[in-house]
Amino acid sequence: MRVSAFATTRNLLGPLVRTAYRIYVSGAHHVPSHGGLLLIANHPGIADATLLGAAAPRPVRVVSEAGALAGAWSLLSAATGRIVVSSDEDEPAALRQAVAAIDAGEAVGMFPEGRLPSVDDPGRAAILGPAYVQVRTGATVVPVALLGSHGRRPTDPPAPRSTVDVVFGEAFRLPAPTDPLSRAAIVDVAETMRQRLADHVTTARARTGRVAVDDPSAPRKDGAP
Repeated sequence: MRVSAFATTRNLLGPLVRTAYRIYVSGAHHVPSHGGLLLIANHPGIADATLLGAAAPRPVRVVSEAGALAGAWSLLSAATGRIVVSSDEDEPAALRQAVAAIDAGEAVGMFPEGRLPSVDDPGRAAILGPAYVQVRTGATVVPVALLGSHGRRPTDPPAPRSTVDVVFGEAFRLPAPTDPLSRAAIVDVAETMRQRLADHVTTARARTGRVAVDDPSAPRKDGAP
C-alpha cells in the first residue's frame, strides 16, 4: 500500500474516531509537515496507536504490539499502515520497516515506554527500539502526550464520547553519537528520549489538568467534559 493510500484511509477513519471521542489536539504546529519524522508517545491505553494516527496532522505509521490490536482495533492495522510487532522475533523486522519509512520521508510513531500499559513510573527503563530507529535515521523527534486514552483498565478503550487529549510537544534533534553502532550510544539516546517524553507528559498534564494516574473521569482544567 502506498503512502497516499495510507493518507486516504486516515482521512476516512479520522472523522469516525473523532465522532467516537472528543479529541482535543494541541501543539500540532510542532509537527513538521514533511520529511522523515519520529513521534514518541506515552502508552497508557489500548487505543493509543489509533488515536495517535487520527490526531496527528500528517499520516503516521505507528509501531505497536499485536496484543494491543484485539477486536476492532486489529481491523484498522493494515489499512492505516501500522507496523505490527507480533512477537520479540518480529521486532528486528519491524524496526527495519520503521527505519525504511523514515528514510523515505514518512512519519513513524513509537512508544519508548514499551508494551502496554505505561504506568507513570519514573524508574521504568526505556526500551531501545525507538532509540535504534532515531540513531539509524537521525530523525527529528516530536514527543506526544496521550491523556485519557483508556477506560477503567488500560486494556479497555475509552468510553464513547469521552475526552482524550493529544498534546504534541516541541520537535527536537539529537546529536549523532560518536559510535552509532554501540549499545551504549543507543542506551544513552533511549534515556534522553524517555526523559524528554516524561517531561512533556508532565507538562501536558499540568496544562490540561489531568491527574497523574490519568483517571478518565477526571475533569480537564478548561472545563471540557
